[in-house]
Amino acid sequence: EKAPNLPLDIHWHFIGTLQSNKVKQIVEVPNLWMIESVGSVKVAKELNKRWVKKDHKNEVLKVLVQVNTSAEETKSGVEPGKECLELAQY
Repeated sequence: EKAPNLPLDIHWHFIGTLQSNKVKQIVEVPNLWMIESVGSVKVAKELNKRWVKKDHKNEVLKVLVQVNTSAEETKSGVEPGKECLELAQY
């Protein structure tokens, strides 16, 4: 809610794991520059769909992929391997 009231030259970063149900709100942030981080292809697809639909003047949204390298169930992110590669390629 702060972004619309601050200068438009600020590059906003969303820090944390992005959930698919929050994507719609996030793409509304003026000057959104980076998502830190996406942990599934499902979220990446939803983010891409909403970003393109919002018509961001052909701006590319920077996205970091969250990888669960320790295989801990309490941690978010994709497992290293095929799923990680698929997400990074998407």
